Order: sequence, then structure tokens, then C-alpha cells
Amino acid sequence: MTVLHYISTMDSNSGTAPDYVNSLIRATRNVVDSHVVTDNELGNSIFSIHKKINTIITERKPDLIHIHAAWNHRAAIVQREASKRGVFIILSLHGGLSPDVLELDFWKNKLPRLAAYQFSMVRHCHAIVAVSEEEEQHLRELDWKRRIVTIPHPALFPVGNDTICEKLTTIYRKVIDTNYHRLIKKEEMLFTLKCAALQIWEEHKDFDITTATSQHEAVKSMLLQDISEILEQYPFISYRRIHLFAFDNGIREKMLEGAKIANVPIPPLSDMNAIPRFKPHMKREKYKTKYQKLCSIISEISSDCNSDTSRCETFSSDFTISGSISLQTVCKIFIRLRFANYDEDIFRQRVKKAGLTDFTSRFLYLLSQVFHMEIGYMPLEPKEKPLYNIRKPK
Repeated sequence: MTVLHYISTMDSNSGTAPDYVNSLIRATRNVVDSHVVTDNELGNSIFSIHKKINTIITERKPDLIHIHAAWNHRAAIVQREASKRGVFIILSLHGGLSPDVLELDFWKNKLPRLAAYQFSMVRHCHAIVAVSEEEEQHLRELDWKRRIVTIPHPALFPVGNDTICEKLTTIYRKVIDTNYHRLIKKEEMLFTLKCAALQIWEEHKDFDITTATSQHEAVKSMLLQDISEILEQYPFISYRRIHLFAFDNGIREKMLEGAKIANVPIPPLSDMNAIPRFKPHMKREKYKTKYQKLCSIISEISSDCNSDTSRCETFSSDFTISGSISLQTVCKIFIRLRFANYDEDIFRQRVKKAGLTDFTSRFLYLLSQVFHMEIGYMPLEPKEKPLYNIRKPK
């Protein structure tokens, strides 16, 4: 893990913040690659600050930037530029928003800065590290940000390096794990889906054995080749992000079983529920209503598809913690359409009546690309305009 600490100056005569930064770096030196950037390196002009911080981010490639500042326009620029680059922000205000400081010269000095950048900095950072429980209480009373943790200043409170290291690395990892969907690569998502698809085809290899056995072997071969190509072309994928992505989408067991079939040794990540994460900010799913309608139609059409209830399990259009359609639901839709008996004519009529013909055709194209669903098993002709830009690497 690489962390960049921004602070105006490391001169110990300027206050307690430089000593605090030094204590954090010293406590985490064995587990965190820490770097410090000050105003001397960034320069004075806005153009210089933009250029320098982008250069530093490009060179250091930090996972997080820990900003130690309040009422500082340079810090606001650093935060904005880092956020544009996908770097997570931890903010330490060092008492800068305590009531006495906030009220000091409020109308002339503080209010313009609040409107310009200080309030936005607090609201849009990923977490706040307070230097005392008193500061945490003040911040919670403001109610600008609820993601706050206290790591006491060792010069003011009896706290050892081990405690500092544990608390700081926990908050850093918590921020990264909560926001993994901002970092996850298309190849990692595709790997997850391909492994789940491989497990599904293996599970249903005996379906309609007179015609499907050869299909199963052909599709299995294609999926194994897809997985191999992904790993060959993108050897540095993050299995931790894959674990989190698969878990949040309800297909972790399918992914792990598919990886096992493909002989891909995935490092274990046990007890997923115990991994500390913040409650994510939900985003609006563009196709939520359409997914719900499609799931309802499929449930009605195939409710009595055959006597094998395992291929007709009830499902709903669930959504992940990040607000996207659950891939567990996508897998269930694929299983219904490929391995269950239903009246395709009635399905087409229902889909057309619900105004879902275009959406369903685009969804079927996704199934053909990811799951290798054959044209002959599709109730509608797939439209080569995928819902999501998840494709096989070239």
C-alpha cells in the first residue's frame, strides 16, 4: 500500500501536525510505503500546484492521499486533482473545525473558505482521521461527515506504535475495500463472470443429454480459453477485488468453483462478512425497472417449466451494495433461458407488450459474449449493442 501525506510544512515549529505525520509514518513503516509532499514542492501558483501534484501521483502511484490541513486552498487543489485521478482521500483537520477555531473571524475569513472549498473537502473525502476523541465529537456534531476514526496524537495521549499502525492501516484498507468498484478492472470483472459461467455450464452438463453434451464440451473449452487469455494478458489482476466483487454480486461460490475447474489457484480470502467496510453510497441503476420487469416475465413464463425445481428456482432482480444489478440475478436469468423449458412465443409477446424487446435483445448479446449462450437457445435475436462494456480482451 502506497500513501502520500500532504502537509503544508514539516517544520516542527509550525504546530503539532508535523510530529503527528512523522508518528504515523514511523508506526506504519513496515506495512505502508509513505511519502510526504509539502508546499515547497508544489509551488505557489495554482498552475504549479496542479502540475506538480499530477506529476507526483503519476510517479508515486499512491493508493491514498492523507491530507493534513484545514482552511488551505492548496490542500483543496490536491484533493480535487487526486480525486480526478481515482486516488482516495483521507483528511486530518488537526482541530481546524473545532468550535473556537470555526468561530474565529467567521464572517470575514472562514465563511468564504467554507463556501469555496472547506465544506466540500470534508464532504467528499473518503474518511476523516481525528487526532483526539474531542475533535471527533466536534466533527460529528457538525454532521458534515460520518466516516470518522480517532487515532490519538502520541505526543498528547499514551498510544503505542502498534496501536497506531493497526488503526491507521485498518482505516486505509477500509476505504480501499469500500470503494473497490472504482478501481476494479474490466478484466477482473470478466474473469469473475467467466469463472461463474464455467461453473454453471459444468453444473448443467447433463441437461438434454441427447443434444447438449457436445455443446457443453465446446462451450467449456471456449470459457477455459477465455480465462487463460485474461490471465495471460493481464497477470496483475487483484484477487482481493475479485473476491469482493463476486461476494457483493452473490456469485463468489460459483466463481471459486469455476476457477477450480480452470485450475486457477485463487488466494483465499475468508470470512467476507468480517471485512470492515463503510456503507457505500448507492448509485442509480440505469436499467433497474427494466430488469425487474424482465425478471417478472421470466418467473411467470417458466414457473412450471419442468419438474426439476433446481432449474426453476425463484429469483428477483436484486441489486448489489453499489447499486448495480446483481450478477447472481444475471446468472439466474441465463440458467432460466438456457436450461429451462418455456414457451418462447409467449415470452416474446410478453416482452413486446412490456416494451422490453430492445433491452432484452441487448441483454441476450451480453449472455452470448460472456456465457457463450447459443443463438438457437435465444428467444430473441441478440442486438450487438451491449448493456455494459465488458468484453473479451483482444
